[in-house]
Amino acid sequence: MTLRAEKLLARAWQRAQSKILPREGFLEDALAAALEHPAVWPRLARHLNWQDRLPQTAPSVRTQHSGTFGRTDIELSWPAWGSPILVIELKVIAPPTREQMSRYLIRDDILIVGVGAWSNAAELREELPDAQKKRLLDVVTWAQIRQLDWHEAPIELRQLHYLLDAMGVTMPRANELQIRGLVTSLPLWPMLDTWIPKGLSEVRKVCIAVGMATTQSGGPSFENGWYAARLDGQSAVLSELVLWGGLILDDPSYPQIFAGLPDLTLHLEINSENPLNQRLQDDDALTHAITSWIVAAPETEVRADHRAPEEWGILSVRMSSATLLDAADQQQTFVHWLRDSARSMAEHGILGQIVTLAQSIAIQGPSIEE
Repeated sequence: MTLRAEKLLARAWQRAQSKILPREGFLEDALAAALEHPAVWPRLARHLNWQDRLPQTAPSVRTQHSGTFGRTDIELSWPAWGSPILVIELKVIAPPTREQMSRYLIRDDILIVGVGAWSNAAELREELPDAQKKRLLDVVTWAQIRQLDWHEAPIELRQLHYLLDAMGVTMPRANELQIRGLVTSLPLWPMLDTWIPKGLSEVRKVCIAVGMATTQSGGPSFENGWYAARLDGQSAVLSELVLWGGLILDDPSYPQIFAGLPDLTLHLEINSENPLNQRLQDDDALTHAITSWIVAAPETEVRADHRAPEEWGILSVRMSSATLLDAADQQQTFVHWLRDSARSMAEHGILGQIVTLAQSIAIQGPSIEE
């Protein structure tokens, strides 16, 4: 590991302490650290088809080099090869403009690469003077850089991947199947807008039967890869309890049971700062109830206990939408599955124990530890 990589976390801390928080700086630090690893550059050059214009050996990496041209983000050089310096100009979203690139291209000893959420290489090659466009190597996307991966890739590259994912700069491109899918899936959405509220109405009846007063909050919406609607707890302690019902279309935290088909889900969560959430973390009776509920799951379902400090999730149950394909009445199958999922939580004592703990908090108040 290079010294730059070793100092990466300390560098982030110094930025935070100094309130130097432009996102570009964090990307610069992480990319420079990755490029210094000797295994990364040769693979990246081949991945982006630069191998014919630049050496395949690990470069010398310099950041924030100032001159009459301004200040570069990252510079790569190969002194032993006598090759041009490669300047990498980073942007978080919109790629570098002609004016920004020309500022560096007044130096005749460089090649330049831009990085952004999308590429404007074709436009720049139309706009730049001939002498400069020859030294514009490329404008690549963060998504292209994110695609560089291999078995046992170094931690420096994996850290960059996690940062790109966390910052959301790897804007995906739609493929033909996805675009066609927009049309073919249109009839499904009105059906789901009917199915999901009906299913949650049945769930609400189960909740009310165990003393868990809830209210239905509007129709389904798409958020974080889920198309779902919610029931909200009504009492003071349960006010931040939410039961989500619907489909998980694309969420890396919940791999699809059958690839390519969304999962049906009923998911219970409580604000992590709510005293009830904190009380549920180590309640023996609730743990026993959830364990017996998970053990009793049919083969078609995935039941999970998500309790963890500072997490909202409490438990969830999923079933593949594949079960709907052969159903004579798909709406009824969907609605009854949501209802029966709530019933199973109630029958194993999960919902009742949550209500009991909520009542105890309402009467006694949070404990001193909480």
